[in-house]
Amino acid sequence: MATMNDFDELYVMARRVLLDALNALGDHRDAIVLVGAQAVYLRVGDSELAVTPYTTDGDLVIDPAVLAEIPPLERALMDAGFYPKAKDSVGVWLTTRKTSKQVDASIAVDLLVPASVSPGTGRRAAPPRARHPRRPHRARARRRDRRRRCHAPRRAGGGGRTLRRCARRGPGCAACR
Repeated sequence: MATMNDFDELYVMARRVLLDALNALGDHRDAIVLVGAQAVYLRVGDSELAVTPYTTDGDLVIDPAVLAEIPPLERALMDAGFYPKAKDSVGVWLTTRKTSKQVDASIAVDLLVPASVSPGTGRRAAPPRARHPRRPHRARARRRDRRRRCHAPRRAGGGGRTLRRCARRGPGCAACR
């Protein structure tokens, strides 16, 4: 059975993996918005939460209109040690890290595209020019459309590391002011 320290370790590991993914996707940073639990923890801070922060993945929304062409997302992630979850995986990328007990832990980063800006329909919403079957930005996200409007730059740290900007530059929303 997992202890609270195991959960804390996995949470810190998930934050580090998220930072690694964001660093790997550096050329695409203007097209990326952090969403999900990691975004909440970053926004409100650990000290203001009524519960202990816990998540073992990172969720990133991709805006295809702003996405850089080079390097392709999948190449950038693979070069950083990430691999697709399955052969037909669209937007779920994993990396494996050792815990303090030397157990392999798979940590996921989900790349999502809001349905309102997806370049196509269906599960494989790839633009016609796409050549690679696992291009992460093909995944579609429903109910995340409103979240892509908040683009205020943030600082995200984990394990002694800091990423200067982990959200794309933009006007931000009333909640971020």
